[in-house]
Amino acid sequence: MIDSNLSAIQAYWDTIANAYLEHRAQQPLIELELPRLVVFAQPAHAYIASLAERERPATLQLYNEACTSGSILVFVRDTELRTLRSYVFPFHHELSAKPTRVATRRTKRRRASTP
Repeated sequence: MIDSNLSAIQAYWDTIANAYLEHRAQQPLIELELPRLVVFAQPAHAYIASLAERERPATLQLYNEACTSGSILVFVRDTELRTLRSYVFPFHHELSAKPTRVATRRTKRRRASTP
């Protein structure tokens, strides 16, 4: 069985990664909403608190495991099918981040002294 959610995640991975990096201080969860294809970064504890009470402990455990392993927790919410699925992906921000500014230094070459 092919998971169409994974195709959507793959297609929007750059947006997901950028949203995560931009909001990493708030320890975000990422949600991709289908079919609108909108990516949200939300503080994890507020997001988990908004879930049904029976879902909170398992989701919190999954989130903590993802954080411990350096992974990112991504939810896909399909508003037409009325589904919410979670996925954990390895995330290495130093490989995924694109620099916003690159500093370049120019130095003068010293001429060799002539004897």
